[in-house]
Amino acid sequence: VIVVPKAVVSELDTSAHSLSAGIAEKLGGMGDVTKLLFVSSGHPHKNHKILAEMMQQFKLKGRRIGLAVTITADRWRELVGPEGQGLIDSGHVVPLGWVDKKEMGPLYRACDLCVMPSLLESLSSAHIEAMYWKKPQIVADLPYAHDLCGDSALYVSPHDSSAWCSQVERLLADAPLREELVARGTLRLVDFPESWEAMAERIRAVLAAVVAERIR
Repeated sequence: VIVVPKAVVSELDTSAHSLSAGIAEKLGGMGDVTKLLFVSSGHPHKNHKILAEMMQQFKLKGRRIGLAVTITADRWRELVGPEGQGLIDSGHVVPLGWVDKKEMGPLYRACDLCVMPSLLESLSSAHIEAMYWKKPQIVADLPYAHDLCGDSALYVSPHDSSAWCSQVERLLADAPLREELVARGTLRLVDFPESWEAMAERIRAVLAAVVAERIR
C-alpha cells in the first residue's frame, strides 16, 4: 500500500505557509466582497456552469459577491460558455489556476463560504477540506453529498442557479447558521481517518485479512 496524499494534509497546514504572490494578488483584486470558493478540477461533471449562472444573477443584482475557482481562465471559459469572460472582466469570477497543497489552508481562510455543485463524486476531499478549515458550505442535493456532509451543509439542486443564489444569500444573512454548520462539520470529521497514512493502514489491514483467509 503506497500513500499518495490529496489536499488535506495537516502537517502542511502551518503558519509558515502562505498564499503565493500570484494567488494573493488575484484574491486581492476581488476587493472587499464576500468570497465564495469552489475547489475542484476542470472536469465537466464538476458543474461550473451552474455557478456561472448564479454569479451572473448576482452581477445583475449588484451584489458584492465574488467566486474563486481553482481552474485556469481558459478552462473556465471552455466550461461555462460565452458569459464566462464577462464574469472575469467584471471581477465576479476569479480563476486561480492550480493551487499547491501547502496553500490550501491560506486559501480557505481567505474565503467566506464554500460551494460544491458537482453532479458526480465518490468521496470529495473538497467537502472535508471545508469542514477541516471551518468554512460553511453549500452543496449539491445529491446522495453522495448527503452521505459525506450529513447535517453540516446546506443543500440545493445542482440544476437550479436561482436556488443557489437563494441559499448563498440565506447563509450570508444568518451568522448563527454559519457557525452551526461549521460546528457540525467539525464533529463529522471524527468519522474520518486522521491522515491519509491512517487510511492506508486501514486498507492494508483489510488486504492482510483477505490474504490470511485465503492461506487457510
